[in-house]
Amino acid sequence: MYLLKGVFDLYITDYCNLHCTECCVLDYTWNNGVGKNITNSVTYEDVVFIIDKLKEFDLQLEQMKFMGGEPTLHRDLGKMIDYVKSSGVVKELAMVTNGLNFTNRVVEATSKLDMLAISVYPVDPNPATKSALHYTWNTSEVGKYLESKLKEVQWWYQPKFEKQGMERPEEKYNQRLNWERCYRKDICKAVSTDGFYRCSVSYAERINLQDWKSRQEIINYLESDVPFDRCKTCPQPPLMEDWDSDNLPVDQKVYVKGVELIKNWSIDGAV
Repeated sequence: MYLLKGVFDLYITDYCNLHCTECCVLDYTWNNGVGKNITNSVTYEDVVFIIDKLKEFDLQLEQMKFMGGEPTLHRDLGKMIDYVKSSGVVKELAMVTNGLNFTNRVVEATSKLDMLAISVYPVDPNPATKSALHYTWNTSEVGKYLESKLKEVQWWYQPKFEKQGMERPEEKYNQRLNWERCYRKDICKAVSTDGFYRCSVSYAERINLQDWKSRQEIINYLESDVPFDRCKTCPQPPLMEDWDSDNLPVDQKVYVKGVELIKNWSIDGAV
């Protein structure tokens, strides 16, 4: 089995319980809006198709990462995790979540992952408790339980978003520099029923696809160090901007509810 190195994102849903302004996934407006709302909710059968294709080509992913939207909102999350974990073609299964929908069902499914990344945005309605989500997680039964089950839990504090397509005034840019400085080609590859995209930008715009036709072409594509033409106009690193919400009152309510879910969860209730 040939190991494809790097992190491969699988976007499983385009639903989210937050309303982040200019979300790089759900509000992709770079290049005159091409690719806006870039994800499509995939079905359990779609995940089976992708995993079975990897088996067919005798390929293994170093890491597959479930992405959204908010992946915990997918009704078949548990089935998807079980199928991927039992397949043997994914060395490590991870998920990125905002941590605000940890119902018993989600906790049970998530406990089978290898790695969990929790994105934390400055949405806390009480300025005095800016670390409420992290604190509640660390002191609650759900936090202790998952910490004991998973290999790793990461906290991604995100007070700023990348401003897609906009240059930083102090930087110089060209195709090769953009390519060499870009982290996306290593940790933001995308896998889908169509095939592989070598970064999240190419996935967003549905360009530079490598389909499932040839095992060797997939390997060559993913291991190539040749920049895309798109790299000429894709500034890396891009400008950063402060996080904002399109509906802050609602997002604050979601945050408070999410913290309460974690605080009140019990291990007995999840079984």
